[in-house]
Amino acid sequence: MGVIVPLKELYKQPCRLGCLGQVVDELIALRDDGTLGKGEDALENFVASPADLDPHAPFELTPIQTAYLLGRGDQLEMGNVSAHSYVEYRLPSSFVSSQGAHSVASLVGIVVDRLVQRHDALRLVFDIATQTQKVLPIDQVEAYSVRNFDLTEVEDQEVIVASMRQTRDEMEALVMDASAWPLFDIAVTVKTQQEVILHVSLDMLIMDFASSTILAQEFVEMANAIINGSNSLPTSLNGAPMSTFKHHIIAERRFRATQRFAEMEQYWKSRKKLSFHESTLSDSNRPPQHSS
Repeated sequence: MGVIVPLKELYKQPCRLGCLGQVVDELIALRDDGTLGKGEDALENFVASPADLDPHAPFELTPIQTAYLLGRGDQLEMGNVSAHSYVEYRLPSSFVSSQGAHSVASLVGIVVDRLVQRHDALRLVFDIATQTQKVLPIDQVEAYSVRNFDLTEVEDQEVIVASMRQTRDEMEALVMDASAWPLFDIAVTVKTQQEVILHVSLDMLIMDFASSTILAQEFVEMANAIINGSNSLPTSLNGAPMSTFKHHIIAERRFRATQRFAEMEQYWKSRKKLSFHESTLSDSNRPPQHSS
């Protein structure tokens, strides 16, 4: 029907799913007469200016970062576990052949260094005592050394499988020191001259799923540029990002101090006791129950 139903519209009056059609009809009418969206304050006004910010001064944590730090400590019974992502990539054989299997780790290291320079969040370290984080200056970050496991001389498949399992088990269970750089771990396993596995462990303190997707895309672009003989960044990646993670945190803090935020907070507090009523199905409409 060409209309997006905002969540807030569904919460204006709790109802069974049957009233959703009425909500959509009302929104279509508002869209057609041009009133939909009017009166909404634009959030783009709440953007922190980078001009007066020290990019390397400590700044506050987000709520999810605070939770992650708590979970990786030993204060909780089921603690000592970090929130992180571990992924393995089998690099394309054409890519491995063009570089040479034993040169892949060096190339990966070059790309990682460029990503670290480009993205400040990859240089984050944390102070648990003060519950703050800061971005290290580029000149305080060493070139990243990618671990390289060479199995090309190993013929016993059981040994190869065991080596892969050991690397996987170690990187899956990592709890990195949040106060020290880096908060990621990258390794390469060279199984044959044509088969190379890239191991990537990323601590979720410094990124989320969307961020890891961006990094993966930029990694491919940078690697392709190097393969094609270019020592510069791809055109699409020229220039630093317009804003940083720290800018986002400061902008959010400023927004929380506004009247608009206070009104939004009060609105949701007033609605917290309201929820959708559970939809009811007659016995004739219920799906059949199957016993195992």
